[in-house]
Amino acid sequence: MEVLKENVKKLKPKESYCTLMFDEVNLSTEIHYNEALGRIDEFENNGHFTTQQFADHALLFMVKGITKNFKRPIAYTFVKGATNKHQLCALIKEVVSSVQNTGLEIIATICDQGATNEGAIRLLHEETKAYYLRKNDQYKDDFYEIIYGPSELKKRIKIIHLFDPPHLLKGIRNNLLQKNLLFVTDNVKKEAQ
Repeated sequence: MEVLKENVKKLKPKESYCTLMFDEVNLSTEIHYNEALGRIDEFENNGHFTTQQFADHALLFMVKGITKNFKRPIAYTFVKGATNKHQLCALIKEVVSSVQNTGLEIIATICDQGATNEGAIRLLHEETKAYYLRKNDQYKDDFYEIIYGPSELKKRIKIIHLFDPPHLLKGIRNNLLQKNLLFVTDNVKKEAQ
């Protein structure tokens, strides 16, 4: 994050806008000795603690520039089984806070429609909705907010969530392979298959 903070100083203000993408992949469970660090890798590790469980999934967070072309991996974790929605929600908050503190401005998060991802985003929306209800303010549910910054200077950032367009198209294709789509256009019933 310190290296990223130094690189962000070189950007023009409009070049600091970015998206935060995240995805989880399956791993084969193998043991590797990391000679540089003098330890065995491939155990469950979320950055705060390591367990004796073999990791079979990795979760990666990456920032991508909106007005300036850049991509940077930011964080990753190794887990046994898929990350649950509560863990993912906490990780999203932690990563957003860390990235925001570098000077980058996260506008949106992007992921596929996995059940865990949808659940974590739903939790973030629910927390934001509860905050707005406590303030007796209107909430339109098209964004969520995350608190970041040092305790004396806490800020709230609005983030829009987007589902990855290629995965959305893949989902439509998969549905059309199994079912026909009935729709009406110009008062005429039609069917796509």
